Amino acid sequence: MLTLYTILLIFSAGLENVDNTLYEAANVDGCNKWQKFTKVTLPGIKNQFVICLFTTLVGYMNLYGQNFILGSNTPDQDAIKTAIFRIQDILMGSSRGYGIAASMAICLGVIIAFVGAIQMIATSDRKGGNKYEKAYMAWEKSQ
Repeated sequence: MLTLYTILLIFSAGLENVDNTLYEAANVDGCNKWQKFTKVTLPGIKNQFVICLFTTLVGYMNLYGQNFILGSNTPDQDAIKTAIFRIQDILMGSSRGYGIAASMAICLGVIIAFVGAIQMIATSDRKGGNKYEKAYMAWEKSQ
């Protein structure tokens, strides 16, 4: 799980890579601050945003220590247990629990991989092919 300082460092490095000429072009086009943010800044730091989101998501799926400490005195222990917490409970219970704990860990890994794949598909660049080129060529021929 990334800390706030690490996320800020990654985003500040990403902001350094956004080209200033894009902001100048946005000024010439008459964009306001919100349009500059959504049309220039966010696409410029998209890769940094994806990596921070993915690593934070995976870190929260493997969350253990905070729940163990904060929920140790609650009467309903099952309400606070995460997957890692349950795997440790099974391993501490008996020697027969190794297979169950291993299968739970594999299922957690599959879930993390599935969520990561969905996230990568959702944030991937969508290529438009050459439809704009074909439309321009058709327009040019008509002129």
